[in-house]
Amino acid sequence: MIEIEQLIGKPYEPGAQGPDSYDCWGLAKKVQKTLFNREMPSIKDPPTNLKTLIRFVKNHEARGQWIKSDGPKHGQLVELAHGKNPFHIGVYLDIDGGGLIHSVNPLGVCFDRLATLEAAGWRRFVYHDWNS
Repeated sequence: MIEIEQLIGKPYEPGAQGPDSYDCWGLAKKVQKTLFNREMPSIKDPPTNLKTLIRFVKNHEARGQWIKSDGPKHGQLVELAHGKNPFHIGVYLDIDGGGLIHSVNPLGVCFDRLATLEAAGWRRFVYHDWNS
């Protein structure tokens, strides 16, 4: 099983899916597969323009496997944003008091409590259970 601590601090890189660097989708994919045996598709050449990225994530076919729910719960995918539309994703883990493992530029892979994310300006947390 992957050690979460080994991921912390890995650099952020757009489109990266590990093992040396990750973007937010690549990290969520790695955590879901390794810890929960859930498959998420790869995203090749993710859009770099924020508006395009928001539409891309909102309409991605993988969302058909997600069910919006109340949260947070261990293993849930969590979408979040600085504004109205979610464009960032992480995985909620109920460890060390609970938090989100995610990869964000320029910090790389982090494990943050939800209150810390809110203080940093992240909003609109949308929790998703997995439709198996």
